[in-house]
This record gives sequence, structure tokens and C-alpha cells, in this order.
Amino acid sequence: MTRAIQKQFEMLYASSLAKKMNYDWDIKVPPNEVDWPDLLINPSKDAFGLEVRDFYVDEDRKGSIVKKGESYRQKLLSDLSVKYYKKKSVPILLDIRGPFDKDSVVEILDYLLSTEFQEGSIMEHDISIKGNKTTLFVERLNSSFANYSYWKYMNDTIGWVERIKDEDIEKIVKEKSVNIHRYKKNVNNISLLIVANRINNSGKLLLEKRCNINTYGFNKVFFYMHPLEAIVYESD
Repeated sequence: MTRAIQKQFEMLYASSLAKKMNYDWDIKVPPNEVDWPDLLINPSKDAFGLEVRDFYVDEDRKGSIVKKGESYRQKLLSDLSVKYYKKKSVPILLDIRGPFDKDSVVEILDYLLSTEFQEGSIMEHDISIKGNKTTLFVERLNSSFANYSYWKYMNDTIGWVERIKDEDIEKIVKEKSVNIHRYKKNVNNISLLIVANRINNSGKLLLEKRCNINTYGFNKVFFYMHPLEAIVYESD
């Protein structure tokens, strides 16, 4: 079953796409994911199901190594924020640049807990981990941002953009089409949303050309280079 955080991202991507394309979408979670697609979309007319699939720069049958690294570091950031707010109630925004692993967390936490931050200014601080420099950028937030934890590892957001072609999109469409017949027992029209999350290095993809593709039974295929632009492939 899809993890709760994955479902949140599916909802986020669908909502962001709808806003970008000016679609009138009411997005719902289906009763289950065995006999239903990932999401149910109820526009002003013609409700349909929406499957959602991430697309990564280095994906293969074993998944994306880049994405696994990003997820690992995001987990470290999440754990760091929990430990910080257990000891200190001052809400902060934290950006980290440079080497960052589990050995960094203790040093970073010690700095965050021992330093008084001033609201309205960003403090920059370097720490040394195994001889390597990691830079912290910390901004104190006002009290309305209690337990703010949307902290960022900057190295995961700055990287090269990979070019892909329509054929790369079509391979994913074919792969995702195997369950359409089961979903259509509950909802007649099924579309597919393929997302390259360009905020992170794992999703920095750019479509090189835009031609028609085989949609393999999907009513529409959306390729969304989040949060920049979306390409819509229509069924024949």
C-alpha cells in the first residue's frame, strides 16, 4: 500500500498541476488502491481516475540511487528537527550546504541548541565533519511558525538537467497501463500523471521534443516538470 507521505505528494502534484493548467479539479482519495487508481478527480463534469508516477533521472528496475540518497538525507533532517524542538521552542528555518550524514547531526544539533538566533537575520556558521566543511544558514522565525521543520539540504536542489525524449515517457505509460482494466470497473476514464520534481536533483528532467505517443488506454497523459510546466498527451 502507498505510504501516507507518498499519498500526500500525489495530492500535492495533482493540485499543483490543476493550478498550473487552470483545471477545475476536486481531488479525492479512493476507497483503496487495489481496485482504484491513485486519485479520483471530480471536475465540473466527467469525473475520472488519475494514476501518479514519479520519474527520476537515473531510474532503473532497482529504483533511483539519487532519490534514495535524497530520501535518506530528508529523513536525517526530519529527525534533526524533532530532536531540536524537543529541547528548544524557538522556530527556525535551516538550510545546509556541504557534506551531510548521520555523523553531522550531533554537531549541527549542538550548534542549534547552544546559539541564540535573532529574528529577521540569517546566521551563517561553518562546522567541520571529518575534515570537511558544512555550512549552516539559520533564520529565526516568529512564534507563529511553531515547530517549523521544512528544512533543506541545498546540495540536493542544485544539479544538472537531463534531457529525455517522448519515447522515455511512452515506456512509463506502457508500464503503468497494466492495471487500467481493473480500475475501469470502478471509474470509466483513467489518466496518468508523470511527475519530474525539478526542485530536487533526482527529478531535473527536460523533455527534448514533444510529439504524439501511444497512451496505452489512458485518456490523457500529463508529463509535469514540477513546478515549471506540463505537457499533455491526448489519446487517439
